Amino acid sequence: MKTVLWLVIGAAVAAAAWTAYVSWQKPSPRIIPSIPQGIILKNIKYTKTKHGRAIWSISAQRAEHNPDTGITQSTDIRLVFHRKNGKDIVLTANRAQIDSGNGTLTVSGNVRIESQPGRLLLTDRLTYNEETRILKTDSPVSIEMDHSVIHGKGMIIDTRNQEMEILSSVNASLDREAQ
Repeated sequence: MKTVLWLVIGAAVAAAAWTAYVSWQKPSPRIIPSIPQGIILKNIKYTKTKHGRAIWSISAQRAEHNPDTGITQSTDIRLVFHRKNGKDIVLTANRAQIDSGNGTLTVSGNVRIESQPGRLLLTDRLTYNEETRILKTDSPVSIEMDHSVIHGKGMIIDTRNQEMEILSSVNASLDREAQ
């Protein structure tokens, strides 16, 4: 159950990343008339706040939005979900692609979600669908939490129902320290 809760929080991080990028929709020609093909931003740092408190922060080395396709592509992503208890959740990835047309965020390349020391999810690719609130991957996954390790291939997390399923090749070592 702790694993599912931790992964649901990871999904919330993905949702926060999606929300940040959704705001980069088709630019108004009145505001940016000299960039008709899209927007390129470098060394992005953005913090979402609510009532003066940081909710999440995102940084990326580069982001490029194509208004014709509605797709934003970014590199060297770091998303920090700031929790009230001070135990931030950090998602990093080499690349991200946000498709505002179908409501998906895909992060790829060394995807790492860490909620605190000893709680870690590693994979090469994750996709989050905002409408279904499903986080999934077909790639191998490795989850470390509380002295336990779970490896598998493919994963689906239903954030609405707080359910996680490792799809195949599951290998788990539970509570290694207690053994």
